[in-house]
Parts: sequence; structure tokens; C-alpha cells
Amino acid sequence: MPKQFALKYPRNEAGWIIFPDDVQWRKQLFPPIVMKHLAKMHLYTEWEIIKYASNVGETILDPMSGTGTVMLAATMGRPVICIEIEAMYHQIQQEVLEYLKTGNDMANATLLHGNCKVLLPIPCHHIIFSPPYATAFKPAKKSSKIINEKYHIDEQEYTEYARTQGNVGLYNTFLYHQDMEKVYKL
Repeated sequence: MPKQFALKYPRNEAGWIIFPDDVQWRKQLFPPIVMKHLAKMHLYTEWEIIKYASNVGETILDPMSGTGTVMLAATMGRPVICIEIEAMYHQIQQEVLEYLKTGNDMANATLLHGNCKVLLPIPCHHIIFSPPYATAFKPAKKSSKIINEKYHIDEQEYTEYARTQGNVGLYNTFLYHQDMEKVYKL
């Protein structure tokens, strides 16, 4: 019988899956610092993609892993490779790994710090990731207040946390698409 995707969740009239809010689950699995990241992969979506696309023992790679949500796969018996360009988020991933080790077998998580365009290709079975958007790290003035209220990050912290050369979230849309094409080819 072929695998079916996310069968236990309801769908709307258009057939879209309605996943539950993941905030409580994330707070159980990850240290509090992770909640400040603005673009975390939704845990229920990630869980279902991992189950659907991979089997226990198959290696999953996330070339732009942010806070390391993909490490959820390591708790599901899949070896994980996380690549993160930003030093701050690479450090957070190390904290996430230590945090997740409590009660889980996390021996199969490898954390790499650097630009995925330099580090790839890396042998793996599956690549699961959610890249940042073009200009993601350049918020409009109106959004600064919302970012501060929702994520408790001030504007300076937000605009400075992703200043590493080569971070695609800093690029305009044209350069972003050029760079992402390189990543996908690798």
C-alpha cells in the first residue's frame, strides 16, 4: 500500500491540510531561545514530511537549518545533517541538540557551520528544508513593531542577526533566485 500524507488531520473545503498550532509542542522539545526565530518550520508539517519521505535509518539533510527543527527527524530514528551559515543559529542548534538529547537518541545529528554552497554536496537520502525568503532580514518599518511585540526581538537584534555574507535572506529577489538555483543543483 502506498504511503499517504498526513491522514489524521482534517482538510478544508479546498483540500488543504489543517495542522494544529505547534507552539506548545515546540516549547516541550526545544529550548526557549528557539521561539525567537522568525521563520521556524512548522513541527507538525515537518513531522509528516519526514514520515512520508523517509524511513528509519535514512539520512536527512537541511542545508539552511536555522534553529534545527529538522532535528525532530533524529528523534524519529533518522540521522540528520544540519548546515547553518549564521554563527548565532549554529550555536542555538548546539543548544537544541543538548536539549533534545534528554530522553531521545540524538547520536545521529551532525551540525555543520558554514555556507551550504561551499559544503555541499553531502551524501544523504533526503533533503528537507525551508529556506528564508529573499530580503527576509530587511523588515519594513511597519513590521518592526509587530516583530518586537510577537517575538520579543528589537529591531537592531533582528537586522543584525543575519549579516553573514552569503546568507540568501539578505539578497534581493533576483539574486536570491540565482543563489537558490545553485543550492538546488548541489
